[in-house]
Amino acid sequence: MLSFLPPRPWVAMCVALIMSHLTFAPASIFAESQAKTRETIQLGVLHLEADEIITESEGTQVLRGNVTVNSRVALEGDVTASASSISGNGKISVLNVPGLGDLELVEGPFEVEIDTGRFSGLSSLASRLNFGEIDGDLSEIVITSDGVTVSGMLSYGQESAAVENMSITGSGVSLDDGTIELGKIKFEATGTVINSSIFTADSLTGSAGSVSITLENFEISSALPHVTGGSFQAGGLSGSMSNVNILSKGISAAS
Repeated sequence: MLSFLPPRPWVAMCVALIMSHLTFAPASIFAESQAKTRETIQLGVLHLEADEIITESEGTQVLRGNVTVNSRVALEGDVTASASSISGNGKISVLNVPGLGDLELVEGPFEVEIDTGRFSGLSSLASRLNFGEIDGDLSEIVITSDGVTVSGMLSYGQESAAVENMSITGSGVSLDDGTIELGKIKFEATGTVINSSIFTADSLTGSAGSVSITLENFEISSALPHVTGGSFQAGGLSGSMSNVNILSKGISAAS
């Protein structure tokens, strides 16, 4: 009759030591192999990265797997690169926007000029930009070194505002180098940020004819643009505003 003796303690320790090496070594090797397969290409102002870049024909390459531009903009699906543009079909997102995470912009067939980073044919794309209660319908997207600048309409409830050159980058969403048009007045913005569903600005300065208006502590939330203070000047007249809502049809006292 055969009998089996229980393993000695030192045998168990050796087995555990061997198993620990077998468990962790392949993981590190896999990570290293994954890092080595990431490929890059520079086309004009666009620095593209992908898991794989395939040359299909002279002057044409296909990028596959986790395609990004300038390490900030993600392009879904395969992307075809030529001497003048890149093109594909899928979602376009800005990655790791503070307070908002990965922010989707549009979805559909796209083409980007490599010399300018400008998207063409946006009218055929489905807009996916959303900040909680604020929706965006984009008419222009330009890829920059750290994200994008966009122009279009922001809608909140029954109201809307036109924006130009709104920046969406690794620093956040800002209109500091752009404008926002409320009703018939186009404002230059200072100290702006969109975080979750609220758009705020330290001040907005604009004019309509002979009337100039400065809005302080501007906020779009709960479907209404609101200011806690501001001033206006019309010719030789000037005055101040406090606790008002800004609507497409004009300015009204806040309830």
